[in-house]
Amino acid sequence: MKEKEKKEAGKSKKPKVKLVVFDLWHTLAYRKTKLSSLNIIAKKFNLNFLWRHYVDIFEESTQTKKYKTKREAYSNFLKNLHLPVTNKNVDYVIKLRTDLEAKSALYPHVIPMLRKLKKQGIKIGLLTNSTCFAINVIREKTRLLNYIDILLPSYECGSIKPKPKGFKLMLKKGKVKPSESVMIGDKIYADVHPAQKLGMNAIHFKNYKQLKKEMALLEIEI
Repeated sequence: MKEKEKKEAGKSKKPKVKLVVFDLWHTLAYRKTKLSSLNIIAKKFNLNFLWRHYVDIFEESTQTKKYKTKREAYSNFLKNLHLPVTNKNVDYVIKLRTDLEAKSALYPHVIPMLRKLKKQGIKIGLLTNSTCFAINVIREKTRLLNYIDILLPSYECGSIKPKPKGFKLMLKKGKVKPSESVMIGDKIYADVHPAQKLGMNAIHFKNYKQLKKEMALLEIEI
């Protein structure tokens, strides 16, 4: 290949990734429990919503605002489920959520992976649909947030994924072009597709081995 052709080939390479954005739950962290709180609540109150609609109600009710108290957040959730907002019902949801959140943990590969990204000079963002209470538990129980450059939970931006607002704000805060970023998450509809629509690179997270291979294609070592 001639020198000129080499230069032209170099120009067509993908832009270097400067910002890696992670989803939180089932991507970096999980809860040591067989059933989610939403499964348990649906069973207790005999709910027959379509699952996606049910999750939407929970997220919009509890994760788009930084509530001062759990009672306020979960009262709003019960109200939007058209369930009686009694002290008994609210106390039940508070206890259930608090007990399960206490079982939050990071996957073993997470901290070593984030350290490697830092050594490569890559910014790390966290874009998550979460309550402020769940993030407080992560802050207290793990060292995850020590490695995060841009923390953008849904209650801070007032928007739930897959809506584009959070993704756009993350890019703005990271001061990068969409092509200079990659979004990593376990949900295709909430993490991968909305990121791709904005021109971001995106990886559907399944496991660490798979992620390592796909990140290598972007010339990122984890």
